[in-house]
Amino acid sequence: MDAIQAFERLGLSALSGAEQKRPAAGAKPADAVSDPRFADQIRESLGKTNELLVRANQAASDVATGEGDAVEAVLALTKAEVALRHTVAMSSRALEAYREVMRLQL
Repeated sequence: MDAIQAFERLGLSALSGAEQKRPAAGAKPADAVSDPRFADQIRESLGKTNELLVRANQAASDVATGEGDAVEAVLALTKAEVALRHTVAMSSRALEAYREVMRLQL
């Protein structure tokens, strides 16, 4: 099972801060989990984080070779750091939620 499937099975809110879809009064819990938009939001968020990390790496390389601006490189590195911290925090929360679900007595 990949990370996207794990997020989908837990029904966690998206990284982008969008409102979580709430099931209708008569809807089954599986209906909320099978929402394909959630997986798309997770993929998009992870893609943006990866893009920021690649840009930061390129900016640092440009500064090291004397081709780039140091201020722009620091800005790119800061953006990448914030995005990565956010991604790690969301991953930790998802893992904790998964563990909590596994501890439930049925």
